[in-house]
Order: sequence, then C-alpha cells, then structure tokens
Amino acid sequence: MSKQYKQLVVDGAGTTIVDDMVEYVDEDKVQFALVQIPIGSGAFQRNKMIMVKWVGERTPAMKKAKQVQKTGEVAELFGSTHASITLTKYDEVDLEHILNELKHVFVTDNGEFSIGNLKEEIMARIAANKKKQEEKVTEVAKTMAAIPKLRPSATDMGIDAEQALKEIRKPLGALNWALFEASTPLKLHEAGSDSVPEMQEHMDDSKVLYGVVRLGFGLGNFRRTKWVGVTFVGAKIGAVQRGKWLSVKSEMMTLLKPHQVTLEIQGAEMFTLEYVLDKVRPYIVADSIDSKKRTSEQKAAYSGGTTDMKSTLADFNKALLEEKAAAAEFFGEDPTATMASLAALAPEYEDLDVKDTIEKVKSANDPLLWAVFSLAHQ
Repeated sequence: MSKQYKQLVVDGAGTTIVDDMVEYVDEDKVQFALVQIPIGSGAFQRNKMIMVKWVGERTPAMKKAKQVQKTGEVAELFGSTHASITLTKYDEVDLEHILNELKHVFVTDNGEFSIGNLKEEIMARIAANKKKQEEKVTEVAKTMAAIPKLRPSATDMGIDAEQALKEIRKPLGALNWALFEASTPLKLHEAGSDSVPEMQEHMDDSKVLYGVVRLGFGLGNFRRTKWVGVTFVGAKIGAVQRGKWLSVKSEMMTLLKPHQVTLEIQGAEMFTLEYVLDKVRPYIVADSIDSKKRTSEQKAAYSGGTTDMKSTLADFNKALLEEKAAAAEFFGEDPTATMASLAALAPEYEDLDVKDTIEKVKSANDPLLWAVFSLAHQ
C-alpha cells in the first residue's frame, strides 16, 4: 500500500443501505466515507459515487480544524465522485436525507426526482446483491458439508474439560462446542469444531448433559459472537435420574459462563441448526442497532445485520469458515482452501486494506457499497 493510503484506516464497510454506516461514525471524530448509491437495473443501471465528510459534533475545535484540512488529500485518494456532502449528526446518516441534500445528482434524464422511486430502485439493487451473496455462501457451505470429517474429536486428542472451555471462550478458538456430564468438577463428554450439527450428534438420549456452543456471524471486525448455554435432557431418562442430574443445573451453567443465551433441549432431534439460530437471531439484530445513533424510524426500518433466517444462516456459514481456517494449524491442516473460499464469499472481509476497499466500493460489480475511514493519526 502506498504511503498516501497509509494516512487512512478502515473503520467499517458494508453491503447494505447507507443508514447502517451510522454504526461506524463517532461524534468526537472527523471521518470520511465513500458511498456508492446504486440506481436502476439492466440498461438503466447507474451508480452514483458520493464522498461523505463526517464532522462529529463533539470533536474538539483544534482537532476538527486540523483534520478537516485533510479533506482534499482524502478526496484525491477516493478519486472522482459525483458529489460530496458534510454530515454532523447521527440522524443525518440516512438515505432520504442524503438524497434530498443531493437531489441535483439524482434527477433523472427527464428532470424528474422522486425519493420514493429512488429508494425502491436502491433497495431492489441491494436485495439482488444480497441474494447473490447468500447463494454463494449456501453453495460453499454444501461443499464444505460434503467433505468427510477428518478432524479427531476432543477426547481422541486427549483434551480435557478445562482445555475445551478455554478454546470455546476464545472468539476464534479451535473448538466451538462442548458437552459435559451432569457432575462437578466438570467432566468432558465431547467437544468439537463443527458447531451445532456435530454437537447434536453427540447428544446421548440416555443422559442429561450441559454444554456451551459459540456461534459467530459475519467476518473479521464485522463478526458478532454469541455463546449459548445448553441444558440437554435426553428422551430416554427415568424421572428419578432426570431429577438428580437436573439438580446441578444452576452450578453447571455458572461453570460454563459466559453465555448470553440459554436453551433447554428435550431430546436430540430438537437441537437443529435452524432452531438454535432462530433463538439467537434476536440478540444479533439487537447488537446491530445502536440506540444512541438510530432514530425510531431507522430502528423500525433497520436493514443491516441478520434480520431474516437466510441472512442469519449466510453470516453463520461465513463465520464458521473463518473458524475452520483459524483452527487449521491446531488440527494439523492446510488452511489454504478454506481461506480461498472466504475471499470469494466475503466482500466485507476486514483484511482488505484502504486501497482495496476504495476500489471495491467504486466497482460496479462488487457488492460493497460503502466504507468509513479515519485518519491514521488522530
């Protein structure tokens, strides 16, 4: 990366509506964003490039003056754009506001301008891009699922309860789930790296087991991670034995913290990936909405993050691929193929440098639609 690009750092980027950019701007900083607003489709498709200067309202005066002076240099790095706009308040990071302020840029060839029509065109393009990405993720997930599971189990590797929990508690630890016998101190039943489906395979219907599974959504700095505490009650247990094993539930779930979500599973067939994701999904959406930055209207219309099962599953599959790559060395594997899959699937992957990010936002063929940058030396 050239010296000029090193004066910027990527704060965040996305493939969704520009409103979601609000999560990456700070009221005590000056930041810059490059935004592609896609309009129309087919022969009528066109893309408008907008440079955004964000001047947070709480930015100290001297710091503000110094950083605003860099606007020209940043504009050179961004290259040609159709317009620029300065935003200072969170509620201005809003598609309708930007369209209204820059209406001269979006007027059609016949001189017409309609916020409603433009929003429909923009959202249709975003939805089409999203569908393509989900299809890619689904295909790769199928391919990965068809590969024979060659990794040894945790117990085969001699991993004990303490070691298993240590890996699961890491955001990208080699193991992402574990089940424990209903006793203290902790005794490992089994643990693995292939998430909910593999965990389900090791649920013994003749036992009560306690467990934890780490679920990731998205990649890199955009990754959101949740730990789920699980109480599994097998379908083939007598009432007396069930009561004995459940009597240690409170103590077991304390030992397995942290977990933000808890589930009680009655029988292994209940513990499907779809069931677990459906229970966790509201917590992922809530993480994506910053109450201090979103207006009530924006919260109601929130389009980013994981708001439906397809999006949730796509983000989960991306994160699981990232985990598999990160754990390759732990299991003595070559991560090359998995990393290649990640690169193909993840236009928002945070390993992109400044130059790559700018090029992707400006490309008509890339799903990345916006990126927020800060000056490297604040």
